[in-house]
Amino acid sequence: MSLLKAFPGLCILASTAFAADPLPVAHWSFDGGKLEIGKAEGGVVFGQEGPSPKQFKDIPANNKAALFSGAKGSFIRVADPGEKSLFDFDNGDSITIEAWVNPASAPKGGNVYILGKGRTSNPGQEANNQNWGLRLWDSGGFLRPSFLFRSRKDGDHAGDWHRWTTTGGIAAGSGWHHVAVTYEFGKPETIRGYIDGELAPGAWDMGGATKQAPVVDNDEVWLGTSMGRKESVSFDGLMDEVRLYRGILPEKTIAARYPVLPYTPVLPEGGLPKDKVRVEIVENIGKAAKWPRQYPAPVDVYEEDVFGFFQIAQKYTDTGVRAARSNPYLLRAMAEVTLPAGKQELLMRVRGHGRLWMDGKVIGEILFGNTGGGAHNEVEHAEAERTGPALRLLGPGDRETRITIKSDGKPHVYVFEMIAGNGRVRTTLGETSLSLRTADGQQVLFTPSERAVPLTDEGWDAYRKERLAFYTQLDQQRRIALRAKEDGFWATRHAEAKKVIAAKPALKNAEGIDALLAASWAKANAASAKAAGGIDFEKQIKPILAENCYRCHEEKAKGGLRLNTLEAAQKGGDSGDPAIVPGKPAESRLISAIHPDAGDDLMPPKGDPLSEAQRKVLADWIAQGASYASAGKKIEPAPLTDDLEFLRRVTLDTVGVVPSAEEVAAFLAEDSPQRRERAIDRLLNDPRRADHWTAYWQDVLAENPNILKPSLNNSGPFRYWIHEALSDNLPMDRFVTELIMMEGGVLAGGPAGFSLAAQNDVPMAAKAHILSTAFLGQEMTCARCHDSPYHQSKQRDLFEMAAMLNRKEITLPETSSVPMSTFAGRKPLIEITLKPGEKVSPGWPALFEKTLMADEKAAAPHKSSDSRAQLAALITSPHNGRFAQVIVNRVWKQFLGRGFVEPVDDWEASKPTHPELLEWLARDFVAHGYDLKHLERRILTSEAYQRRPRPLEKGATPDFAAPLPRRMTAEQIVDSLFASVGKNLDSEELTMDNDGTQSESAMISLGHPRRAWEFTSLSNERDRPSLAIPKAQIIVDVLENFGWRPSRQEPKSVRETAANVRQPAILANGALGRWVTTLDEKSAITALALDEKLSDAQLVDQIFLRLLTRHPTEAERNSFAALISPGFKERIIPEGKRPSPVKLPPLKYVAWSNHLSAGANSIKIELEKRAREGNPPTTALRPEWRERLEDLLWAVLNSPEFVHLP
Repeated sequence: MSLLKAFPGLCILASTAFAADPLPVAHWSFDGGKLEIGKAEGGVVFGQEGPSPKQFKDIPANNKAALFSGAKGSFIRVADPGEKSLFDFDNGDSITIEAWVNPASAPKGGNVYILGKGRTSNPGQEANNQNWGLRLWDSGGFLRPSFLFRSRKDGDHAGDWHRWTTTGGIAAGSGWHHVAVTYEFGKPETIRGYIDGELAPGAWDMGGATKQAPVVDNDEVWLGTSMGRKESVSFDGLMDEVRLYRGILPEKTIAARYPVLPYTPVLPEGGLPKDKVRVEIVENIGKAAKWPRQYPAPVDVYEEDVFGFFQIAQKYTDTGVRAARSNPYLLRAMAEVTLPAGKQELLMRVRGHGRLWMDGKVIGEILFGNTGGGAHNEVEHAEAERTGPALRLLGPGDRETRITIKSDGKPHVYVFEMIAGNGRVRTTLGETSLSLRTADGQQVLFTPSERAVPLTDEGWDAYRKERLAFYTQLDQQRRIALRAKEDGFWATRHAEAKKVIAAKPALKNAEGIDALLAASWAKANAASAKAAGGIDFEKQIKPILAENCYRCHEEKAKGGLRLNTLEAAQKGGDSGDPAIVPGKPAESRLISAIHPDAGDDLMPPKGDPLSEAQRKVLADWIAQGASYASAGKKIEPAPLTDDLEFLRRVTLDTVGVVPSAEEVAAFLAEDSPQRRERAIDRLLNDPRRADHWTAYWQDVLAENPNILKPSLNNSGPFRYWIHEALSDNLPMDRFVTELIMMEGGVLAGGPAGFSLAAQNDVPMAAKAHILSTAFLGQEMTCARCHDSPYHQSKQRDLFEMAAMLNRKEITLPETSSVPMSTFAGRKPLIEITLKPGEKVSPGWPALFEKTLMADEKAAAPHKSSDSRAQLAALITSPHNGRFAQVIVNRVWKQFLGRGFVEPVDDWEASKPTHPELLEWLARDFVAHGYDLKHLERRILTSEAYQRRPRPLEKGATPDFAAPLPRRMTAEQIVDSLFASVGKNLDSEELTMDNDGTQSESAMISLGHPRRAWEFTSLSNERDRPSLAIPKAQIIVDVLENFGWRPSRQEPKSVRETAANVRQPAILANGALGRWVTTLDEKSAITALALDEKLSDAQLVDQIFLRLLTRHPTEAERNSFAALISPGFKERIIPEGKRPSPVKLPPLKYVAWSNHLSAGANSIKIELEKRAREGNPPTTALRPEWRERLEDLLWAVLNSPEFVHLP
């Protein structure tokens, strides 16, 4: 830049100064690679690219800037020349500070300095001596220019802070911006702020506006930091052309500083797509609450059919996990459309700030709506009335305007733009649309094609459902393309894992699930036959052990000893001596420990000692070989299920709902020996599989979002990452790695949501506990505060793992330890080997080094220098056999009702019942790239899975000759109720901010649920009726009664499945039962009833197939046919004689923004009433006959058979 010397060491940019403007007293241009004034410290980097003529028309070429590092506290210091220097400003003096800034980041809530005098923390200077300063304050996601000074002590005035901040701001990472402030000290009304050449409104706070004089002293002027170079106040990014003036620059001069061409939307090279709407998403648009003067390039581009937007494509990181979009972002949709000649009327609806361009000119605009007023905004909204025949009611928080144009019948380019979010409120779209009024008065969504989507309730609902499927597919395509960039790394990892498995010693009888089970049955049967005539373990030995030993030595392992299997008893405990030596009672520690001569070591330690008769039978049993087999008991495998039993079970186990009528018909029509295998393959590739398994991993990983105050002791909604990972069939080692890396958007649905644990003194300790139980089968609950008394884990083990997640050492807080004063006067029951204040470095816990594998056996880490990546590589290493076995054990339990190891999340509690089969499945799983679908297929195609269930005798070891009887999960029950009658799950949006007026830190939305896994707790802080979500609450009530947890504060692998009296009551008498049994227009059973070709018996058959996946017995068919036969032939009312459908008047919306206003409660009470009643029944069937058919549905759906797997 061309420079003129103002006085020695100080200079100005001549080309942008007007003749009457004040000259700067200090100017940092950063051209030429050296400073005009001052000294740079902390690694300021010169010669960086500054604002360029490509962006700004009057900027000279080769303009340079300086890079400041916030982490290093980079800055420039300038010594004050002394009393009454040009840097001293007192009352009556005017100041202007301006700068070009390109901030890369800012500490949350921080105030980063551009230029200021005082408050340096230099020796000999007052601590709070801020003479003046221009800062950027991070507030609401934006950096807002902020002017700060301290008034000096004067008489009774003790001095105070005075800060003026603009209401608008700029976004970090959004490129170059010009900021400026002008002020005459002593006249607070003269303050002015500017962003990108435009006047920016603002307000005084702290001590408020004042006429008091500022502090004036001889402290230094610092550029880029303050307060001793604290990171929280240090600028991070690029700066250029920083100027300080003794005077006020005129508004026209500052406006000229940001010389950009007037904005008009730019069409893509090659033109717009034919018959399609081009959609562009532009992020980091810079300023809050107004149209920017220039825009970055779109970050996402795709095509739509019409101008209707309720969501946009998801944003993903480079690794394919969900990320957060900037707040705000711009939605831009453009198309070339030909309208009929003549007067045309368009209806524009937006949630944010919207406008419509036609051939480069704005023809309609809607400003941002009111987002203030707390919770007392008015419920009544005049603009919410219907404005046309059958027109869909304007959505909550949306606004609309009508635009009249005169069409010449020729094609024109229409560009629709909307800013979503304003930096404070969430980035929501509502029901944003542009529609055209047709000749008959209807509104149809604007489109360049022949497609017609009416803007009615039915039209929008159908469009929404269709576009949800479109976005699901679009997002998956984009996600998989991003993940493909790392496929090579994972292919190499899996090839190495396959080599590790191949190098292991071969297994005996490794011929598959059924062969290994058959071999175990043969061995057990032989042992049982051998035990016949001797001492019977089940009848004579087990009762003694259960009464006297198992409390400490079965699931628990006190002293490291378990007695529930012969292998465990032979291994012994911490002493190293075997508890049982078959054939040698004298060498068996169990016999010596129960003898009265054992003294202080007598077992059991409490209660009566064993009688002489009990001691003798135990000794005789050991002398006979200590067989744990039951004498004479033979294992007989259960028969296989029939085809329809199999189809119902496998459909529920894979996709989580009962099979549809179409699926039943297709399965029965296939006459092939492979039809079961083909059904399995079809179901494993069904998109609904992800819905089913997401619910399981939500429990295991303690996914715990909340729609109100989402960071308050909750996790983020990483459910969406779980679902997408399962949809993409992510290999399990990659799944775990992505989870542990915790990347993406915390509240956007990425695995970063797993990291959230507000109000937790060591969040990563909580996450380490979840990971250890989920993937290593190591229970560490007690180790959160002390060493585990009944497990091997020490507190240090947990915190070493936590430190790896934390990426740095952790200091143990006092709140994570038990004070020894708790045990005053008595012996502690626990050990505390990690003291408060101790620092724990990241590392593979010693426990895992001992029990799982050495840390040098880790797989290749995803990022070698990242301790999170190292932890993931250790957990998922093929040398760590526990990881694969835990996953296998979990899936096996889900399919057969019990794991090889129980509990599945605590492997210290017991040993595998079938170690050979577990090892074979685990090796097969690893050798096939940790592919969950492959593992599922292995189990589902086995005879072991396909056998009919039978209960396990109490205390018996499972032999897997039959699966255990199972009840549907809560999610399966709810989803199957809707699916069996052909209805979609019906619920409101899961949010209390349905008008989009609240910040993301206060509230989030979990969308409109399609499946039961998408629900969450609906509680609000004061149980206010006006915040109820009535339909969703009805579904949640059913889920909770069947074991679903609305809040998952802790991980849980097994839910409560015991029957209780509430379960049949809520299905039989609750609103959800009424919804699914009512024959309304959306019920598939209504369609069956209107099929005139069906007889009453055939209708009963079809209903049984839909609801129970079987044909009725003859008695059932006759009984139910008799119920519906009266009036069967006359059941259908001719179309011309049917009464008009009942249509209730629409109600005003209630959201957080108006829930404390008059009328809010009464509206919600009416909504709850409507929710309980459900949809009105069809008018096509005679009521008296319809009610009998509804009774039939009610009876079948409430039978125990419906909720239990065959």
